[in-house]
Amino acid sequence: MMNFDVYGLPVDSSGSAGDTSMRAGMLAMCMHPMAPHLSNFEMTVHFDFERSGLLLRHPRSYPWDNPWNFTRDQLLPMLAGLKVQKETDLLRRVFVSHALRGFFCQDVQEDKPGSWKTPPNGPDMLAPQHIGALVIAGKIWPFYPFLPIAVLFLVIDLFIRNHDEQNQTIAMCSIYGKWALWLYKQIRPDWDKYNVSYWTGQNQLEYADMIREYLK
Repeated sequence: MMNFDVYGLPVDSSGSAGDTSMRAGMLAMCMHPMAPHLSNFEMTVHFDFERSGLLLRHPRSYPWDNPWNFTRDQLLPMLAGLKVQKETDLLRRVFVSHALRGFFCQDVQEDKPGSWKTPPNGPDMLAPQHIGALVIAGKIWPFYPFLPIAVLFLVIDLFIRNHDEQNQTIAMCSIYGKWALWLYKQIRPDWDKYNVSYWTGQNQLEYADMIREYLK
């Protein structure tokens, strides 16, 4: 079953909020009625008068409200959900924040604040296909000439990315459009096996059903 905390935000079957933003993004992408407003996952500064472009795994649960443990696996479903919710201004702030970091993600720390990563560990790097997803979702017009390169890397990624968790790939393809989702299903005809396997392991098979219906 789908599990939600006292704030109405999705959590895993044990109640952990570590992957809340991923779940919230997938719910929003699929336009599920329980999808939360994803704008609440942006960190605010100066008493809400200034927006940061930094996203949170969970806006009110420690240590998942630490902006510096937000990974690429969290980012891609959030981008897909924010695009569906037409949060263009927020998406543009997210693009700028990543561009200012050289297109590295926010996860310079482990889970808890102050738990800095040390080499060879470090923040997730965004490849061209991920940057393209940021560009499309945020309608970053000056970067549209970059999209042919992003599409090429996306297609290559679809051929080589093969593991149990397909949520990020599905979310990324949804940003690129129906053609990318169609191509994904052609290249990965066994995609639903991985979809079911992952969410069965999470004891939340309703997500697998939702994603399957979305991809129809």
